[in-house]
Amino acid sequence: MYTLQNNLTSFQVYGLQKLASFRKKFYVSEHHWLTKPATKKTSREKLMQEFVDIFCEHNFADTDYSVIQQEPLEFETMDEWIQQASVSAILKSFTYFIWTDKIVEGYFIGRIENRTVEKLLLRLEVAIKEEHIAA
Repeated sequence: MYTLQNNLTSFQVYGLQKLASFRKKFYVSEHHWLTKPATKKTSREKLMQEFVDIFCEHNFADTDYSVIQQEPLEFETMDEWIQQASVSAILKSFTYFIWTDKIVEGYFIGRIENRTVEKLLLRLEVAIKEEHIAA
């Protein structure tokens, strides 16, 4: 069975690829709500729920937030940290966004709108490609 960083299964690697595809869904496609009026709330919620469903179906949740709390402190900016973030750190970030949204309504959509999710998804795409080249 093909494995990626942290011994992910081929099923999980496929899930990572599906998650990475949301960069285009969130920011480039007809679903892209940053350029659409806020009246598209249902499609926003549907798209976010699809992301969460894929995330959960592939068992990516990891609530050990120590990495995402400590590593960014070693960099001058959050963008610098994201540009080198591991797949594990990206998944922990998404876990944090998803679970925090359960307590603070709108938290996840806020991370989408401020483009943090876009940067993490772009890094995820790069990390997947790097792993395939190295394999």
